[in-house]
Amino acid sequence: MLQTFGDWVRAEIFAAAIITMVFAVLERTQARLKLVDKWDIRSLPPVPKQPQPPSRIQSVFELVFAIIGLFWLLLVPYFPFLILGPAAAFLQASPMWDTFYLPVVLLTLLGLARDCFTIARPDLTWFPACGRLMQTVLSPTFAVAGIFRFFSDHSRA
Repeated sequence: MLQTFGDWVRAEIFAAAIITMVFAVLERTQARLKLVDKWDIRSLPPVPKQPQPPSRIQSVFELVFAIIGLFWLLLVPYFPFLILGPAAAFLQASPMWDTFYLPVVLLTLLGLARDCFTIARPDLTWFPACGRLMQTVLSPTFAVAGIFRFFSDHSRA
């Protein structure tokens, strides 16, 4: 375990060093080529005054793929091959699966409801963004609650 952690730390340091060197070279090259000097803020397009309603086609495709994803998610407990592939022959889901499965299904249903509402009321341009924000806030909340629940259940055992 410690060796794996050490390897991970070395890999992270190496990646950070490479990224730093790449950006240092880019910064030096940009200074010599003066690429930024040719840029003008007035060449940017104007900012739209009102938020654009989501396209109907985009909303329909989001709904279709959300339904497909929900069906896939509902089939996974009965057909583990869908998530594990050929490894399903010798692997099985961990006990943590039961802790996270229901919240993931609920978040998927929330996204499905948001997509349905967006198709029904495209004039409410604020709703898709608020729905995504709510889903983004609930996802880590469910994850943290699930982790605490899993460890509290297993610490008593």
